[in-house]
Amino acid sequence: MPEAEFLARFIVREKQFTLLWEDISATQLATIDQHFLIIGQRGMGKTSLMLKTAYAIARDQALSDWLIPVVFPEELFGVAELLDLWLGLGELLEDQFPGLSKELNFLAEQHSEHKLLEAIRLRLSVGKKKLVLFIDNFGDLLDRLEDNEVRRLREILMNATDIRLVAASARVMDHTYRYDKPFFDFFNTIYLSGLDRTESMLLMRGLADNTGRREEFDALLTKHPARVEAIRRLTGGVPRLLLLLFSSLMEGGETEVMEDLESILDQVSPYYKHRVEDLQGQQRSIFHQVSMAWDAVSTKEIAAATRLESKKVSAQLQQMVDNDILERVETGTKNHLYRLKERFFNIWYLMRMAGNKGAARMKWLMAFLETWLDGPALHTKLRDFADQLREDGSVGDAEGIDALLQELLEKEATTFNKTASSSSPQLLPYNICLRDSKSWDKSLSIYSELQDAEIKPDVFTFTALIRRASTWEDAIWALEEMKRVEVLPDVFTFTTLIRRASTWEDAIWALEEMQRAEVPPNVFTFTALIRRASTWEDAIWALEEMKRTEVLPDV
Repeated sequence: MPEAEFLARFIVREKQFTLLWEDISATQLATIDQHFLIIGQRGMGKTSLMLKTAYAIARDQALSDWLIPVVFPEELFGVAELLDLWLGLGELLEDQFPGLSKELNFLAEQHSEHKLLEAIRLRLSVGKKKLVLFIDNFGDLLDRLEDNEVRRLREILMNATDIRLVAASARVMDHTYRYDKPFFDFFNTIYLSGLDRTESMLLMRGLADNTGRREEFDALLTKHPARVEAIRRLTGGVPRLLLLLFSSLMEGGETEVMEDLESILDQVSPYYKHRVEDLQGQQRSIFHQVSMAWDAVSTKEIAAATRLESKKVSAQLQQMVDNDILERVETGTKNHLYRLKERFFNIWYLMRMAGNKGAARMKWLMAFLETWLDGPALHTKLRDFADQLREDGSVGDAEGIDALLQELLEKEATTFNKTASSSSPQLLPYNICLRDSKSWDKSLSIYSELQDAEIKPDVFTFTALIRRASTWEDAIWALEEMKRVEVLPDVFTFTTLIRRASTWEDAIWALEEMQRAEVPPNVFTFTALIRRASTWEDAIWALEEMKRTEVLPDV
C-alpha cells in the first residue's frame, strides 16, 4: 500500500502512536534507549503502528538525517540464528550503505555473527547514524534462536547506543515474563486491546471519509444503529475485522446483521481454515471439542470428549496456549479452564462446522444483540411481552417487565440514547462517539474535531459533554459553550447537569438555571435532585417543589 494511502487509513491507535513517537523523537545519537514491545492478537494493528512510526521518522527532517528506520518483513522464516538476522539487516540497509550486503555475505562464510555486527556498526559509526529496528512476531524469532543467542541479543540491545528495537508479538512471551529468561522485564510494553464503541465509530467514519462514502455511511448508521455495534461485540473490536465489516456494510446496503456476519466469515475463511489445517492429530481433536463447547472447559471434560488421557491432553493444551490458539482461564485452583483465544475464530468454526444447529445458535444470538442494542425495538418487544403476560394472567411478572422497561427508559434519558434518531446524519457519528466516550479529555477531543469539521452541534452534543465532565467546572463550561453557539438546552441537559453537581447548592443552581431557561422539569429531574440532597430537609423541599410544578412522583 502506498505511504500516503496508508497514513490516510491510520485512524485509530493514535494514543499508542503518541506514546511511542514521543519517546523515539526524543532519542539522541549516543544514548542507550529503552526498547519497546507491542503486544496484541492478530489484526489488532501492531504492524500498522510500527509502520506509522517508521514513516514518521523518515518524514521528520531533524531525525531522518541520522536516525534510520528499518522495517523487517512480517515473517522471518529464514532467520534461524543471529547471523541470519544481521544478513537480513544488511540487505535492508543496502540503499544507505552500498556494498554492505556483499561484505556481510563474505564475512558470513567465517560463521561469526560478531564480525557481521561489527561491520554494520562500523558503517553506522563512520556515518554517524543510528538504527531503529521494527521486528514483528518477535516471540517466534526468539523461539528459533538458541538460548545463548537470545542472551547475546539481550546483551547487544542492553548496551547499544546505535541500535534501538521496536518489536511486536501476538502473544505474551515467556521470554519477557519469566524471571529466569534473558528478556524478563526488559521492554517498555504497549498492549493493544480491541477497539471500544467510540474508537470503532471513529475508524468507520474515517474510512467513510477516505472512500468518499460518508453521506451513505451516515444514512445507514441512522437507519440501523445496532448493526455496527452487534458485529463489533462479536469481533472483539479487532480493527482488521472492522475493516471487513465496513466493506460489508457499504456493499450490502439494506441487509440484515446476520448477512453482515456471513460476509465477514466468508472473507476470513481461507485464513482460519489454514490455521485449523496446521493443527496435527490430537491438537485438532482438542481444538474441535473446545470450539464446539464455546464456554471455557476443563482438562477433564476435554479428555472425556476426545477419549485421550488427561496427561496427554494437558501437554497438548500447554502447547496450544504457547502457540496462541487457546487461552487459559484461571480458576483459583490447579484445575484451569481453556477456550479459543480469538472468539471470532470460535464463531467461524461454529458457523462452518456445527451445521444447522451452530448457524441457528448464531442467528438467534445476532437477533438478540440487534434488538438489545436498538433501544426503540427493545422497548416495543418488552411492552408486547408484558401485555402477553397480563393476558395469560401473570400480572406480577408483567409488573416486573414494566419496572425493567422504566429503568431502561430512565437510563436512556440520562445516557443519551436518543441520539440515533434525532441528530443530523453529519453530526450523528460524533454524537455517538461522545455518548460512548469514557473520559472528559476524550470528549473534548471529539468536540474539537467536530468544530474543525465545521459541523454545528446540537443539544445531545452538549448533554453528552456534561455527562462526561470530570469536575463541576467542566460541566459549567459545557453549558456556557452551549449558550455561546446558540444551542438551547432541554430537560435532559439540565437533568444531566444536576446529576453532575458536586453539592446540593450546585444542584439548586442548576435547577434555577433550568427555570430561567423556561425548561419544564420531569420526574427524572427531581429524582436527580433528591439524590443530591445533603439533608432530609433538602429532600423534602425537593419533593414539595415537585408537587408545586405538578410533576407526579413515581416508585
